[in-house]
Order: sequence, then C-alpha cells, then structure tokens
Amino acid sequence: MFRARQLIALETAPAARRALAERCYATAYAALLADDERTALEMFCALAVLAPSDARAWAGLAVCSQRHGLDQAALALFQLGAWVDPERAALCHVGRGRALSRLGRDAAADDALSDAWQATDDLVLRAGIERERKLKCLT
Repeated sequence: MFRARQLIALETAPAARRALAERCYATAYAALLADDERTALEMFCALAVLAPSDARAWAGLAVCSQRHGLDQAALALFQLGAWVDPERAALCHVGRGRALSRLGRDAAADDALSDAWQATDDLVLRAGIERERKLKCLT
C-alpha cells in the first residue's frame, strides 16, 4: 500500500503533485471506509502537505479527529477546509454542522448547514443538506 513516507522520493512538478494528491486522497478515503485509521491519517496528512488548499485533506483530518473524540479539533479543521477551498466549502460546512451538533450547539449547527446550502448550487448536495437538517431536527 502507498505510504506517506514515499512522498520524500517523488518529484514535485505540478502535474506530478496533482496526481500524487489524488492518489493520497483515494488511498485515505478507502482507508477511512475500511476503518484503517492510521493509513487514513497518514494519507490525509500527506494530502494536506501536497495540496493545502484542498478541503478534502482538512475534512479527512477532521473526520479522523472526530473518530477519536476530538470534536473541537474537527470543528477547526472543517472550518479551515471551508476557508481554503471555496469550491468544496459546502462539504466542510456540513461536517462543521455535524461537529457543532455533537457539541450540543444546535443553533450554530443550523447556521453551518445554511452556510453549506449557500456555498453550493449542486442539487444533490442540497438534498443531502436537507436530509442532514431533518436527521438533526434542525429545521
């Protein structure tokens, strides 16, 4: 399996970095789904180094943090992801809403879901935001 330490030996041309970043994301996401938290954490960290303006890195690190009960850290990471990557901000705002809800801050969670709604025109994502609102009883 691809590991973060392999990054040291790889070239850093922009096209190579983008390809490597996508490989890191794919590996990290698959590891997260398989509950391989160490690999997920390594790969999301590598993605953050390779592509610091990619919200997927920060959202992935946020999810890893949540899995360890670090909800405040997750909240900050989701916010960072939304800030650095406006094109993917909606996904981070949804994550931020979930983190706020877990912290018992329902009004702020609803605001985060509103931010997510405003950050996208994607109808599928907007439907997901509405489902999230219903699940959290925030409507």
